[in-house]
Amino acid sequence: MRGFLITICLGAVLSLASPISTARAHQSPAGCTGSGLHVEFSPTSGLATIHRNGDHLEIGARVSNLGANPCDLSGLSVKVTLPTPAGADNGRTVVLASEMSLRAGTAATTLPLTAPYDIDLDEGVFQAPVKLTYEATVHSDASDPSTGQGSLTSPLGISRPRTELTVKPDYVAGKPPLTVTYTYELTNTSPVLPDPMLPSPKLISGKADDKAVVKDGNCSPVTYVAGDDGLSTPASLDPLIAGNPLTPETWTFTCTKTFDAPGIYSSSAEVTGISARDGNAWPASPATADVTVYGSDLVVEKSHEGDFLAGGTGRYQLLVTNNGNESTDGTVTVADLLPAGLTATAMTGPGWDCGLVALSCTRNDPLASGSSYPPVYVTVAVADSPPDGLINTAEVSGGGEPGGAKGNNTASDPTEIRVPGKPTPPASTKRFRVRSVKARGNGSVAIKLTAPSAGTVTIDDAGKKNLVTRAKRRLRARGTYVVIVKSNRRLRRKLARGHRPVKVTLKVKFRTSHGATARRVKARFRLG
Repeated sequence: MRGFLITICLGAVLSLASPISTARAHQSPAGCTGSGLHVEFSPTSGLATIHRNGDHLEIGARVSNLGANPCDLSGLSVKVTLPTPAGADNGRTVVLASEMSLRAGTAATTLPLTAPYDIDLDEGVFQAPVKLTYEATVHSDASDPSTGQGSLTSPLGISRPRTELTVKPDYVAGKPPLTVTYTYELTNTSPVLPDPMLPSPKLISGKADDKAVVKDGNCSPVTYVAGDDGLSTPASLDPLIAGNPLTPETWTFTCTKTFDAPGIYSSSAEVTGISARDGNAWPASPATADVTVYGSDLVVEKSHEGDFLAGGTGRYQLLVTNNGNESTDGTVTVADLLPAGLTATAMTGPGWDCGLVALSCTRNDPLASGSSYPPVYVTVAVADSPPDGLINTAEVSGGGEPGGAKGNNTASDPTEIRVPGKPTPPASTKRFRVRSVKARGNGSVAIKLTAPSAGTVTIDDAGKKNLVTRAKRRLRARGTYVVIVKSNRRLRRKLARGHRPVKVTLKVKFRTSHGATARRVKARFRLG
């Protein structure tokens, strides 16, 4: 059942002066000639402006008793009757004042009560009446007080702006660098009103001569090209009106962008204009279109186990993965850039051709999209007095990777070096490690980690977008664990709407009684 969200307050009494005598059959004040009662909607009721369905109003009234020789009034009641969803004037009634006394000469006074109303009009209804009714006893005759009553109606008008926005790229797929020109068509599909006093919505932006009413989070700037208004107004003032419903007006925009790296790029176009009918923002009417750029995209991960000991040895692992959407083509090279204090003694990996002098390995077999080569292991000798804050870096290249995809071709691995004879730092946070992050296809990811001791792991969105449900797990002992992180409602809506994976940076925090350590990892959430 449809209805209004209305709060009704009954039985309120307002006395603007001392109470009028109960001997109502008495001219008051002496010599008065009649009623000066005036009732009107309060200016804050919002009935003079155009609204939209769902807007909240607080409809109130003002009363006064002025004029030539007005008489006192008593028993004044004021009521508001709200419209029905069909636009009739016999909806819910709200009492704003009851048994109210109003002395002669009372200036315009706003009643303390209002009629809350959430606009709810049926489709096709654009105007509905709001009615004020009132009555009061007029103390104008010593023997027979008279009753004054009346009503007034104010029309409540609403706007129903609608647009349709489409976006079409001239290329939907290709090799980088891929230059794509998007064409946007914005149509005003607002219903045309039969009443000339209620003009159809027009779309404008912040300025009358500014047509920047479409934006795209994937391409900028979006530029106006042409319209088909058929009006005599200058093109710079074209308001994008709702015309004949069979041939609504359309504006055309374009935007060009070059994509240098492989991936799927989704447009996120939306309307940003302001309706000239009610001054509010138009419905966004989002539109999307995907462009796929093909190519390989090599990344390298670098890790090691435990702390290294000064004068001892250690081992690093280098793992090369193809995050692109095509297999690699040609020679792939991975190199280790050792810092001072470390000397390589061996570098090997299944299927790799490695050289200890160049400290690099190569191979030519294609690496499929989403796959990894067998890891490369680098064994190092640690100097007796190594510098503090060692950071080992690795890089990968080749494989036919386009130039725009090379921004993620390096990886750094800070390494703790312990010196014999110095106290060993607590192990609780020194060897905590995130081993892998895998999408599970149901809007969640599985994070595999290694903990050196008992403690607590918490995982949450590292940014401000709040796209995941915070995960927390108590670890009872040292070992390897898997923690599931689930997307929240906001991220699931984004995944369902975009039909593509969404990258989220997660903060993984491990805490024990000795302290805490945190890691940031990137996760790809997807559905299906």
